[in-house]
Amino acid sequence: MEFKFKSIIFFLLTVVLLSSCTDDDAVDPTQTADLGIEITASDEVLNAGTNVTFTLTATNNGPLDATEVTVVNKIPSGYTYVSAETTSGEYDSETGNWAIEDLDNETTATLTIVGTVNASGDYQNKAMISGNEKDIQPANNSAMVSVAPKAVTNDMLFQYTISDAPNPEVTITGLSPLWQELDTEEKYHITIPTTLEGYPVTVIGNAAFEDQENIISVIIPEGIKLIDTRAFNDCYKLESINIPGSVEVIGLHSFSDCEGLKSITLTEGIKTIGPDAFAYCKGLTEVTIPNTVTSIGSYAFSYCSELKSVSIPNSVTEIETRAFYDCEKLTLISLPNQLSEITTEVLSGCSSLENITIPASVTSIEINAFRGCSSLTSIEIPASVKEIGAGAFVDCTALTSLTVAESNDTFKSVEGVLYNKTVSTLLYCPTGKAGSFTIPNTVTAIDQLALAYCKNLTQVVIPNSVTHIYSNAFRYCTSLTTVTIPASVKSIGFYAFADNPGITKVIMNPATPPLVSTTLLTFANCRALTAADAIQVPGGSLEAYETAAGWSDYKDVISAQ
Repeated sequence: MEFKFKSIIFFLLTVVLLSSCTDDDAVDPTQTADLGIEITASDEVLNAGTNVTFTLTATNNGPLDATEVTVVNKIPSGYTYVSAETTSGEYDSETGNWAIEDLDNETTATLTIVGTVNASGDYQNKAMISGNEKDIQPANNSAMVSVAPKAVTNDMLFQYTISDAPNPEVTITGLSPLWQELDTEEKYHITIPTTLEGYPVTVIGNAAFEDQENIISVIIPEGIKLIDTRAFNDCYKLESINIPGSVEVIGLHSFSDCEGLKSITLTEGIKTIGPDAFAYCKGLTEVTIPNTVTSIGSYAFSYCSELKSVSIPNSVTEIETRAFYDCEKLTLISLPNQLSEITTEVLSGCSSLENITIPASVTSIEINAFRGCSSLTSIEIPASVKEIGAGAFVDCTALTSLTVAESNDTFKSVEGVLYNKTVSTLLYCPTGKAGSFTIPNTVTAIDQLALAYCKNLTQVVIPNSVTHIYSNAFRYCTSLTTVTIPASVKSIGFYAFADNPGITKVIMNPATPPLVSTTLLTFANCRALTAADAIQVPGGSLEAYETAAGWSDYKDVISAQ
């Protein structure tokens, strides 16, 4: 009886012990694969908007090779997925599945995921690993890492200096390394702070934002006094800019080559628009300059190829050289009534400009001031003008007549042609003049570029009163076929008749060869002057012409009349 009781007790204990055993206890350890996953972050405290790199390491501790290995790591809402790279298998950012497939005993596989830290969300990044083989060590099958986001404040985005003065001021010198690291579109919308470290920001410094090609917008606050040299040069995608009245000077090249800039707002208070300030801003269509501006620098709006309208107030007293050079679509511009000089090439190449009023304050129109304004149909020179530079209106192909105020004591217009007051020097024949033109017999000199680009003139009669024909005087008169030089002429300037492919005959009447250039030849590129008698000279002067400096180059086409 006692034996039976002990047997029953043993049986019951055996059942209890067997029932408490797990499946893993029954598995042969040599027939398992111990998979483990680790996850780390490149930094555990990061600024929102910067990138973090997560590194996931999958390990097979064996002893079996593992198959159908998968790691699940779905990036949580606190991050925005950027990219991933694996040493084995493929990662699907949508599902978060990293399909490693086979992972041999005692080997590892690595997945690196780059994400941008968001300003809010879930920052706990969890990973889990599993495979086809039995794993009796589940403790290392999951891992987690967190990043603590740090808010980005405006002062962290800029590099700057603080002046050493009783009342310190801040100059922004550039964008900070943190700004460079930010991986967000918002960073391309710049707001210049009014203060940094409690001090006022007054200057946007030299090249502070130069070559930041992806900047889209910039807010410049009241309080900025200077936008310095090249501050926003080559910011190709910058679309608009509002410059407050506290800015006194817009510096050299400050917005040049901002090809995407479509509108600028200039506020009263600005005094100086510096050289090249908006050069090559090819998206600009109109500009209104406030009535506090006194000076517009050289090339300030040059090559603004879409610029159509410019309003310049009477406060402006100086518009420097080439300020609106080659603004080919400019149709409307008003010159201020305090302007004393229309400077060299200031509107040259403005081929759509049809009308221009020269203010009564102007005393000087400089070299090539309106050159190539091919739509300009009329010009009136006021009484105040005392000086007109060579080529001031050259290549204005639609200009057929030019008038001068009767009270002007320096210049005179005769039948639309410009002369000095005594009509002794021919200064400018409108480029659009066509047919035959007879120079008055009071003229003794034909000025440089006087008839250049008169492509529709077929004949020019030069009187026997002319003694000097200056350089480039008849250059590019491409419809001329015959030129007769009167006996009175003593000198002919360089390239005076150059680039006239239609000229086939030149009749030279001076007995003594006129002085000419020996290098920049008078008839350069007159390709039709090829006949043996193309240049005809007085019979007794043949040898003199054939041997004279500058004429001997043409000896093969010189003959006696």
